[in-house]
Amino acid sequence: MQPDEVVISLSESDFVPFEQKEAFTKEFCSRFDNFIFLEEPSKLWHGPNRQKAGEASSNEILIYQDADDIPHPQRIEVIKYFFDKFDIFHLNHCWISYKKEFKKINDFAQIRAIMSDELFKSCFPKGHFKDCVNVTKAYGENFSMINDGVHSGAVSVRREVLDKVKWKMYHEFQLCIAEDYEFNMGVLFKFNKSIIIDCGLYQFTSLDLDLDLDIFLNSLQIKGFFYILPNEITDAFENKPFTDQFLKYLYNEEQDLKRELIKQMQDKELADDISDHLKERFIKVAITFFQYGYKRGD
Repeated sequence: MQPDEVVISLSESDFVPFEQKEAFTKEFCSRFDNFIFLEEPSKLWHGPNRQKAGEASSNEILIYQDADDIPHPQRIEVIKYFFDKFDIFHLNHCWISYKKEFKKINDFAQIRAIMSDELFKSCFPKGHFKDCVNVTKAYGENFSMINDGVHSGAVSVRREVLDKVKWKMYHEFQLCIAEDYEFNMGVLFKFNKSIIIDCGLYQFTSLDLDLDLDIFLNSLQIKGFFYILPNEITDAFENKPFTDQFLKYLYNEEQDLKRELIKQMQDKELADDISDHLKERFIKVAITFFQYGYKRGD
């Protein structure tokens, strides 16, 4: 099943050569009847980028997709089935790792579904929005899945959701975790018309997916990266909430930098061997996060 419309939102578009943009625009226009290409010269983080794309769409059901991951061939068909069958505004499904292969789904009715009332009671046991932070730090993680886990970024919603719940920037967070966590919890709390299906409809392609955050943090410390930062930020890394949030920020929003850091740290023995360009990028990202991204929890 093909989508009725495809919207691509490209931030920092000036860094992409005109010929490359022209080529993929031509390809997408040849494959889809309705194609919208949005360019943004400045950097948009995941949340604002998704918000912009969603607002540009003219269709009823919005299905989000990251550019570097692979959808199941039946993904749209399965999502449509559940939106048609149930009175829902919001759907999440599971992901599989790059090491696995998609399975053909023969009977959609056999897919396990966790309905909204169960989700709401589990995430907000006292009926307050911030209850969820004490229940789980990842949307859907408080339920056992046969697949690798619930994907919180590749979410599907009715377009009217965006009128009431926005994809946020880091400094706008109430829950101090991540933009997809904030969005999904916000939609569940606002509408209580959500569903999670235990079906692997999305494949991560990142080869460093299995790298543990704690291992990565330890590598940064060993390489001396924290000592090239301004003193107040070096001190902040002694604070575990700051460190946890920074690493998630790095993993979610600065994936190119993360991959470069991992590659060079694997190849080099000491921080002195890491390229100055990479160090400068790391310092800039850390300072930006310290000034604008980090929210201290209650």
